[in-house]
Amino acid sequence: MSIAQSAVIDSLVKIIGGNINDTNKVKTLNLLSVEYLNTGQFDKTLNRASAASRLAKKIGFKKGLARSQGIIGGVYYRRGEVRMALAYFLYSLKIRFEINDHREIANSLNNIGLVYNSFGNYPEALHYYSTALDLRKAIGDTTNLHQSFTNIAIVYFNQGDFAASLRFHLTALRITEAENNRFNMANSYMGIGNVYYSLSDYSNAFKYHLLSVSIKEEINDLYGLADEYSNLSTYYYAIKKFPDAIKFANK
Repeated sequence: MSIAQSAVIDSLVKIIGGNINDTNKVKTLNLLSVEYLNTGQFDKTLNRASAASRLAKKIGFKKGLARSQGIIGGVYYRRGEVRMALAYFLYSLKIRFEINDHREIANSLNNIGLVYNSFGNYPEALHYYSTALDLRKAIGDTTNLHQSFTNIAIVYFNQGDFAASLRFHLTALRITEAENNRFNMANSYMGIGNVYYSLSDYSNAFKYHLLSVSIKEEINDLYGLADEYSNLSTYYYAIKKFPDAIKFANK
């Protein structure tokens, strides 16, 4: 956990201590839960998100309840307890339909797609991802379009439909280039590189993985770099450049 993340958590904890039991307290508990989730502190996430859920139910704050249920689902998803995750994501979705929260409905649909993708139930994953994409387009939620196109590309990749996967990855890339979002751009390059590798187009695979590495080094995305070094090791092994394969495997 970084110093900045620790400071945010400490600040939110202090705010909660001074809050009365109102919607602001629910919102702050949910914000704190997300910070714990993002730093891998799952027990603390569950504790705070559950407190948010209880208070939200007590005061009839459905938007806050849906948020806390989604966060709890996120914990179970990251722990690999995907059936529990699905139950919470579905409950969150139900509440969001009740209050017509279209932006968050799309986010819930996306989360449910993640679960079905992890099950290997690709038709259901594609259904939920595509529904989320259509809704995001309809309400003008451009912020999350890259995510939708990328997730659909991943499903097609898992199904072995590399042409469709490439098409959706390239669309996602165009969006993120227009936004100049370096993190998402690097991930799009990586996805495109993986598709080209699966098509045995090693020249293009290498090109896009290098583009990804360049950005990930620039933004210091250490986890992403680890993935890309593994990809480059696989690439060099495929073209029988074994010393280079070993070098990147050991990075």
